[in-house]
Amino acid sequence: QHFPALFQLGSFFMQKENTEKAIFYYQQAEKIKIDHYELQVNLGHAYFLNKKFLQARDNYHYALELQPSDPVLHFNLGIIAEKENNENQAINHYLNAIKVDDNHFPAHFNVALLFLTKNHPSKALEHLKKVRALNYGDESTDYLIKALEKDERLKRAPASYIENLFDQYADHYDMHLTQGLD
Repeated sequence: QHFPALFQLGSFFMQKENTEKAIFYYQQAEKIKIDHYELQVNLGHAYFLNKKFLQARDNYHYALELQPSDPVLHFNLGIIAEKENNENQAINHYLNAIKVDDNHFPAHFNVALLFLTKNHPSKALEHLKKVRALNYGDESTDYLIKALEKDERLKRAPASYIENLFDQYADHYDMHLTQGLD
C-alpha cells in the first residue's frame, strides 16, 4: 500500500465529515509510516470529532513528541482533560498552549474559567484581560472582568438564586396558602 494515497483518502473523508472512513484510511497509513506529524494530528482530530477521546489524546501526545510547538494540540488536550473532569490537567494543557502562542485566545478564555472554578480570581482576571486585549470575548467577558476588577463575588445563576429564595421563604408562603383555604 502507498502512504500518500492512504493519507489523502483519510484527508478527503475528513473534508467530507466522514470521520469513520477517515479513521480507517489514516490507520492504514499509520501502519506504513507512524512518525508522520500531520497523520498523527489528523488521526487525533478524527478521533476527537468521533468522541473517541482516549485515542485522540494518544495521537495528540504522539504528535507533540514529533513537534511540541502546536498550541492547538495542547488546547485540544485541555478540552479532553475537562471532559474527563481533570481540571488541573486541563489548566496545564491550556497554559502550555499559551506558552507556545500567547495570542491563543481560546486557551486564555478556557483557563480563565477554570481558574474561576478553582477560586483564583486574579489569575482568571489576567487571562480574561488578555482575551479582551486580543479583541475577542463578548458581554459576558466584559461582565466577568468588571466583577473581578471590583473584587465582587460573582452573582449566582438566577435559577439557583430563585431556588434558594423559595427555600428561605417556603414556610411564609405555606402559611399564606393555608390561610387562604379557610
